[in-house]
Amino acid sequence: MAAFCGTPDSTESSYPSEFLSWDGIHFTDAANRFIAQALLRRLYNASAMAEPQTALL
Repeated sequence: MAAFCGTPDSTESSYPSEFLSWDGIHFTDAANRFIAQALLRRLYNASAMAEPQTALL
């Protein structure tokens, strides 16, 4: 059962790093960290694989 933020049944998790969303809408720090790492990994890999640009004369 889910309890959304602000409802009487909602409680704070003792293990927030194990969840991606704390209320079904908002991401936890763990989710934000995962998303940021995935984006940075993708950007780093894309730039490392890019072909060198040639100068136009």
